[in-house]
Amino acid sequence: MKTLTLLFWVCLLAPLIAINAQVGIGTVTPNSSSVLDVTSITQGMLTPRMTTAQRLAILSPANGLLVYDTTLRSFYSYDTTITSWVRLNSATNTNQRDNFKLIKKVEDLATELANGGGSKYLLTSNTYYEINGLINLAFPIELNDAYLSGLDANEDVLFRTTGNVFVGTTGGSIRNVTITGGGTVFAITGGSTILFQNTIVAGMGSVGTVSNVGLFFSNVVNYVSNTSGITYNSIGNLLLNNQGWQSSNNGTFETFTGNFALI
Repeated sequence: MKTLTLLFWVCLLAPLIAINAQVGIGTVTPNSSSVLDVTSITQGMLTPRMTTAQRLAILSPANGLLVYDTTLRSFYSYDTTITSWVRLNSATNTNQRDNFKLIKKVEDLATELANGGGSKYLLTSNTYYEINGLINLAFPIELNDAYLSGLDANEDVLFRTTGNVFVGTTGGSIRNVTITGGGTVFAITGGSTILFQNTIVAGMGSVGTVSNVGLFFSNVVNYVSNTSGITYNSIGNLLLNNQGWQSSNNGTFETFTGNFALI
């Protein structure tokens, strides 16, 4: 009886011991680049499912460990370089901002360029555009009451060598980016409200002109090595706070013309 039992376990484990390269489930020809190739057109593959508390209770998670968080309804992968769980993209509205667009290259603005008639990037109103990395602009941006923001002004950059960066008669928000390249930052001729915050303007030919805006609020902006400054013209309420004009700038830093309700 003992001999038969031992023989049974040897026969059962033999296939597992023999597997030392690739495994195919649902296919006899697993892809040459994979250790495990799961193939099906009728079924999916389930990862471990657990609550947020259970996920956070995992001891010493391995780099790349993948689970589905049932509390937050998202996949999470562990990244040992930052010792943190990273949420993967989810299509559910509960896990994504409404009216959101990630911009990692200028081609991501193709729809906005088409909407601008091929001569400008016309942003979609009430939409949050997150700048991620260096964006080489071929045309100017019209804010159109949208929100444009990076996560880190030192890393998220709008670059334009000639021409204007921002144009138009609409308001919007510009935050947490560096604007550089040599062109002109502003050619704004209208708009209800413009917020310009936590931004670096460096090496531009001109900071440009902002005219006929109801409210322009500029807060924590660092100007470095620009050839000429900015002209504010006939703005309802002009609020300037922590404007860092470094000695490397040239020309007149700030010019005020026209009528203002408040400076």
